[in-house]
Amino acid sequence: MDHYQILGVSYSASAADIKRAYRRLAVSYHPDKNPDPKAHALFKDINAAYDVLSDPVKKSVYDQRRYSQYAVVVHPNPEVRPRHRDPAYRGYQAAPPPKNGRPTLRQSMKKYLPWASKASQFCLAISLVLFIDYFLPNRVTEEKIVYANTVEKAGGRYAYQGWLVETDQGRTLDFPAELTEFFQVGQPITFRSSRLFNVPRKVISGGYIHHVGMSLYGNFLFLPLSLLVISALGVYQRKKIEAGFNFGVTSTIVLVMMTLIILSL
Repeated sequence: MDHYQILGVSYSASAADIKRAYRRLAVSYHPDKNPDPKAHALFKDINAAYDVLSDPVKKSVYDQRRYSQYAVVVHPNPEVRPRHRDPAYRGYQAAPPPKNGRPTLRQSMKKYLPWASKASQFCLAISLVLFIDYFLPNRVTEEKIVYANTVEKAGGRYAYQGWLVETDQGRTLDFPAELTEFFQVGQPITFRSSRLFNVPRKVISGGYIHHVGMSLYGNFLFLPLSLLVISALGVYQRKKIEAGFNFGVTSTIVLVMMTLIILSL
C-alpha cells in the first residue's frame, strides 16, 4: 500500500483532505485508545504517510517516484495510423496497404528485364544482318516474261488499272499501266535483289529501270533502321530497369511489324 491508500484519500486529495483523514485515523489507531499490536504498527505507517503527504516538497518527490514506478513506455506501432485531429474524420481512416499486394510496375519490369535484354540482343543481331545485306552487291537474276495482262485495282474511292506480269520462274509483279510497253510477253527481264534475303530492289526490262518501292529496302527502309537503333540502345542500357525493359519491348514490336509487312508484300 502507498501513502495515499494508507490514509484512504485519492491521489488528487487536497492538503485539507489529507489532514482530516490523518486526524480520523490517528484517533482510531492511537496506542492509547487501541491496544491491538496491529493497530500500533498501522499507526506508525499512518504517521509516516502523513509526514510525507503533508509536506509539499516531500509529497512532490513522492508523487514523481510513484509515477515513474507505474509509467508505461509506449512504442509506436508503425502499422497503426495516427488518428485524425478532426473527430469528423476519425471513423474514415484509410486502411493500410496489404503486405502481399500486386507487384508495382517497376518490380514487373525488373522481373522481365532479362527477357527484354535477350530480345534486344536478338533484334540487334537481325538488324545487323539486314544492314550487311543492304550494302552487299546485288544478286542479278535473268528471267523471261511469259504472261502480261491488265488488271483492275481498287484504291480508296477510285479504281485504276495495273499491269500484271509473270515470269518463267513463277515470279509475279504488278506495275503501273503506263509501263505496259516495257514489260511485254517474250521480253527478258532482269531482277536486282539483295544478296542474302533476295529483297527486290530493281527490275530492268526493255531498257527501263524500275525501282521497287514496296519492299523492305524501299519505302519501308525506316523499319530496319529503327530496329537497329532501338535494339542497340536496348543492349547498351540492358542493366537499367526501365530503359532496358522499354527498349526490349519496343524492339520486339518493331520486329513483329517488319515481319508482317514482309509477309504481306
